[in-house]
Amino acid sequence: MRKDTIFDHNSFILRNPLYAGLIKVAWYPDYIDAIHEPIISKETFFTVQQILKGEKPVTVPHLRNNPDFPLRNFVICSNCDRKLTGAWSTGKKRKKYAYYKCQTNGCSVNIRKQDLEKIFYEYLKEFQAIPEILDLFESIIIDIWGNKQNDKEKDQRSLKNKLKQLEAKKNRLLDLMLDEVINQEIYKEKSERINEEIIVKKLELNEASIDLYDIEAYVKYCKFFVSNICNLWASADLNLKQRLQNLIFPRGFYFDKVNYRTPQLSHIFRFIKNLNRESRLVEAAGLEPAS
Repeated sequence: MRKDTIFDHNSFILRNPLYAGLIKVAWYPDYIDAIHEPIISKETFFTVQQILKGEKPVTVPHLRNNPDFPLRNFVICSNCDRKLTGAWSTGKKRKKYAYYKCQTNGCSVNIRKQDLEKIFYEYLKEFQAIPEILDLFESIIIDIWGNKQNDKEKDQRSLKNKLKQLEAKKNRLLDLMLDEVINQEIYKEKSERINEEIIVKKLELNEASIDLYDIEAYVKYCKFFVSNICNLWASADLNLKQRLQNLIFPRGFYFDKVNYRTPQLSHIFRFIKNLNRESRLVEAAGLEPAS
């Protein structure tokens, strides 16, 4: 087998979180622990991701990322479309206080840290799944998953057929050599290519097979995540806070002194917000006295 092919196969494993026992959900900010046994360690996986991206594995945080100001460079001033910065200031009595302010000279948008973060926390509640919709949310996840798994099963059948074809091709090649239709050199070259294809198809089949058994992990974490957005954000470290913010509001969060502009939402949280609203409307209608 050629060295470049071996490297390609190893890179496939090192890039794929499934082989580190991790699952990646598109709208969830972190990896989820899978239920299958990992092939490589999590430490190796995350270190390799940085190396493959051309980065050096470092633990020193970026200096601009101050844990005191998770909303800095995320909240946008509604007046001038510039991101707010955050800073500490010393008052007349030498007392320090934290605030967010617009970076535009002369702009009046300036708000205490605790006030803006409270506003943001309260606004997050609109996108946190209420208990009444969790069963429906789970049903939708399982329904989507079922459709996806049907496709996966088709892929599995297709991959198994391709593997059978490759094995048959390999056997025919051996017969040609034994019948002296081709020499050993040609046999070796062609069989190596077939073996490479077989390895790739087996890896693809293994990935498809692993994915079929992780529905319980997906449902459990998805329900926990969407019903605990506020507390997850409040208790998270800076890195996770920022990832959550960008996950929910990919274009940022617009704010002036007293109001906030409806931001662009990721699809899943717009969907949850609508489910919450519909559930509350149904509940309110049920509480109205009969006329």
